[in-house]
Amino acid sequence: MKYAICILAHHKPWLMMGSLITLSLQGKQEYDLHIIYIQGTGECEHKDTYSDYHDIVRRTGQGNPQLSQDQESVLDIVRQTGFQVTYHYYENDHGLDSGTWIKFFRDGKWRVYDYVFCFMEGFLFTGVGVLSAVKEFINRMNPDVIDVGHEQRALP
Repeated sequence: MKYAICILAHHKPWLMMGSLITLSLQGKQEYDLHIIYIQGTGECEHKDTYSDYHDIVRRTGQGNPQLSQDQESVLDIVRQTGFQVTYHYYENDHGLDSGTWIKFFRDGKWRVYDYVFCFMEGFLFTGVGVLSAVKEFINRMNPDVIDVGHEQRALP
C-alpha cells in the first residue's frame, strides 16, 4: 500500500516541532510526507471580491479574529529534520484550515495514494507504535475512512 502523511502548517513552529518529534518516533515507515503550507494573513487586500469585508473592517475596526500571519520558521523546522518532503503552498483566504484542505483535495495530488493521513500542525502520536497499529488496522479491516482525532476550541 502507498501512504501519504499530510500536515497542514501555518503559524506555530512549536506545534510543528512537537508533531515532527512524535512522527520521527514512529520508526522507519513507508510513507510520503507532504507539508501543506498556508501563506499570508488571510486579509486578501489584493482581491476585489473581498471589498465588502474590508469596508466592514474599516467601519468597525474589527476583522476576522481567526486570521493570523504565517510564520516561515515552521518550514525551517521541517527542513532541519532531514525528512523527504513535498511542499504545497496555498493562499490564506479566510477559508483557514478547512479551506486549504479543500484546495489540496481539489488539486488531486492525493489520488496516487491508497491512504492519506491528514494532520494539523500540533498533532501528536501518543505512543511509538501508533502509526504501525493504524496501518495494521487498515490492512486487516480495509476501511474507507478513519477519524481518530478532534479539535477542541473555546471561542468568545
